[in-house]
Amino acid sequence: MKIFSFFLFSILVVQLNAQLTFFVRPAINLKADVSSTDAFEFRDYVMDVSPYYKYDNIAFHSFFHGLDLSFSAGFKSKSKRYMLELGVSGDETQSGYKLNHFRAIPSSTHDVYFGSNVVYIYGRSFPRIFIQNSFRLKEFKNHSNLNLLLGFGFSSKNNDVLNISLGEIKETVKVEDNVYVERKSALYVLSLNNYFVHFGFSSEIHFKNKYLFDASLFYSHGFKEMSVVVTNLVTYNDANSTAVDRVYQSVSRGSGLYIQFSRQLQAYPWKKKNK
Repeated sequence: MKIFSFFLFSILVVQLNAQLTFFVRPAINLKADVSSTDAFEFRDYVMDVSPYYKYDNIAFHSFFHGLDLSFSAGFKSKSKRYMLELGVSGDETQSGYKLNHFRAIPSSTHDVYFGSNVVYIYGRSFPRIFIQNSFRLKEFKNHSNLNLLLGFGFSSKNNDVLNISLGEIKETVKVEDNVYVERKSALYVLSLNNYFVHFGFSSEIHFKNKYLFDASLFYSHGFKEMSVVVTNLVTYNDANSTAVDRVYQSVSRGSGLYIQFSRQLQAYPWKKKNK
């Protein structure tokens, strides 16, 4: 309720200013997804270890695994100290983990790793509608600036593959004589309906007093679990047919850190070309 009151207040303040500048903004977003073994503990976490495997949740994913387009429209106050905009952007839900399979050497004080595998599994993409406000914090001599960015949004999309496995990975590795480990990982989409809040900083980049583009860095946090990667490690012995099953999970709420490059295109008032 406080968030909506805040944005309504911002709209009223802006409307009191005459000569508003209206603009549209195309943008490119690079997203580093965040996943966790726990709902709010976004950190690398080494889970329970089998005799032959170590499972590491990857809390922070690479920026280059998420590239999406965004488009928004809004208006800037006469003083250019704050702006309000509404837009839509593409997004995705993703989880990832790292598996190290290893063996212990007799009479050795350490384990020897003989293989490593980093796995990212993507969920389905979804559109996100957002509204955000920017407040001028500082303006520099060349007209570049630093702005505080606050916003919220939601995603809503019918999910016709609810709880159905996507991107399944299977592998069997021989770790000792007559001993094998079977690994099976799959991502399950839980929901594509979610609410987000985001906050960060943006800047209008100028060179020799000429406007070039906007650059933004912000974090977005989702409130519902959107997808989960479930990994099964089954250790079995050919000699006596015994098996040990371990299950690990990595959860995504669609949260992530974003780098955005955009450009404001003034729509009103129209700029007159110099003859």
